[in-house]
Amino acid sequence: MSETDVLKLKKAMTRIAADYVGTLKTATIVHAKLEKLEPLTFKRDDDIELKEEFLVVPKYRKFTEEEIGHYFVFQSNAEGQVWYYLYEASSPQGSNGVDYYFDGTHKLKGNVKCTLYGTCPDGAVVVTNGTIELFEGDIIEIKHDKGIKK
Repeated sequence: MSETDVLKLKKAMTRIAADYVGTLKTATIVHAKLEKLEPLTFKRDDDIELKEEFLVVPKYRKFTEEEIGHYFVFQSNAEGQVWYYLYEASSPQGSNGVDYYFDGTHKLKGNVKCTLYGTCPDGAVVVTNGTIELFEGDIIEIKHDKGIKK
């Protein structure tokens, strides 16, 4: 194959790729309200329903009765056939919405300075709350025992 043929092939491939990219649609991000749990159904503001069979939701994300009526954010694939769960929408928009609470354990290696409050029955101390003022070291493992509380 001559150098001229290679340049012609490169130009043809570039034109084909550019034509293909021109046909692609951008993904859409929408707010949708949780309507029902069985089957999992969300409704967009334009009354289009996002049904369970077209949703991709992480397996650890379980929706509850208390969340019915809350808004969530989804992103579609380029064709709008599959919707990917992103996060819960904040209210008012742009705020963090709900304070973050962690129920779980940390394995730490280093120095921790903190103030803890709790009770001391005839056994181990039960810590009810506290604050970490200084941590120097490594976080080895973080485990959510019950997920993120709201």
